[in-house]
Amino acid sequence: MKTVSADGPRMCRIATLLAALLYGLVVGAGCSTTKSTNTPRTGTEQLLISSAVDQALGRVDFKQFEGKKVFLEEKYMDSVDKNYVLASIRHHILRNGGSIVTTADAADLILEARSGGIGTDTAESFVGTPQFSLPGMVALPEVRLIEKRIQSGTAKIGLVAYDAKQRVILGDGGVSVAQSHDNNWYVLGMGPYREGTINGELQSSANMFLPSDLIPKTIAFGLLKAEQEPEVELIHTDEEDDGESSPIPAPIQDPVEADNRSLPAVPPAGKN
Repeated sequence: MKTVSADGPRMCRIATLLAALLYGLVVGAGCSTTKSTNTPRTGTEQLLISSAVDQALGRVDFKQFEGKKVFLEEKYMDSVDKNYVLASIRHHILRNGGSIVTTADAADLILEARSGGIGTDTAESFVGTPQFSLPGMVALPEVRLIEKRIQSGTAKIGLVAYDAKQRVILGDGGVSVAQSHDNNWYVLGMGPYREGTINGELQSSANMFLPSDLIPKTIAFGLLKAEQEPEVELIHTDEEDDGESSPIPAPIQDPVEADNRSLPAVPPAGKN
């Protein structure tokens, strides 16, 4: 008669438990979790809008505001990123020699800014097969061999300027329209391969990186130079007062007198 020991199944269970614990330790030791968050609006969306605004305002001639006090009327500018648009207009006015005042009564000119449309749009296209199913068959998934995703930003800004006292228009005013693009390509699921206006802007900014001692070089401000006082050379006398020499200013020489001393002496007339 063959006897079966009860220790066999128990040892198998212990070995299985140890193997499971060892596997958990090995797998768990290599796992980590990093929490990341995003802003409600993506950086790409904001760059698309600001790039379109910069292009639109870059086509406006602000030279006529040189030497003028300008009041910027803001109530007709109702759009996303309104503060960026208005601050950019102020920047152009100041850069072209104008000054900003806070009331219309103190202004020579009033500049009204309005929004004709500031926002973003998205479009997608791909080469492949869409998802479909046939009767009696399992649905076939969508297959994208080449995919293109386009996001564009549009800015249409209107400007009109007129005399603050007589309310007479300065020129014709008008509107400026510009677009920015962010194109992303995917090939067989790999990507994105980026191109577009904001990608070129980012690349050019990265290539223009300069050491801290040379910054700024792309943003320039004109600073008023303080009046410099003439330098006075100090000399020390041989006399000592309480063991310390007393520096006194060096006499300032008259340039004419100094030049005369450097010339040879001229003998009086009639003498050799």
